[in-house]
Amino acid sequence: MRYTLASLSSEAGGLSGGDAWRPWAEWKARGPPRAVLLGGLKCRSFGDSTRFVVFRFRFEAYFDRHRGDAVVESVRRFYLSDADAGQRRQLDAIGACVPRECCFHQPQGSNASAMDGLRSVLFYFVFHFKIGLAPGEVVPEPVESDFEGIFTINLAEPDKAWVKCHRD
Repeated sequence: MRYTLASLSSEAGGLSGGDAWRPWAEWKARGPPRAVLLGGLKCRSFGDSTRFVVFRFRFEAYFDRHRGDAVVESVRRFYLSDADAGQRRQLDAIGACVPRECCFHQPQGSNASAMDGLRSVLFYFVFHFKIGLAPGEVVPEPVESDFEGIFTINLAEPDKAWVKCHRD
């Protein structure tokens, strides 16, 4: 699962301005930046077996909750030392390709949910592939509130209806 996600979610380099990054607040109105959407092209090639999701991870809350953990403190220093904030901008909101089952709405009244697994996969993706934790480095698992929305989007119309990967 981890390798599938990583191989399907690469972002295109060489783009500038609004094509490479824009604030999360603008994503819903205008759609994600082109760099993020280009990463979703691979996802589309798998047809109905995958979903392209966009999400935010609340780094500050996660870092605050895990003060004193040596690996988390190292990641925090890396995150905050980003002089031009380029890395932080790239991590402000993220797109990833996941198997369809990761964002599957269970029937009403069902206690089953894929959300815990999806959050775990997205967390691993962010910390190991985006940030680059070394093999063997372990960080505490996130909690639900560390994620600010996880939505599937239609790559053909990314500014149109976003669908939550969970029921309210």
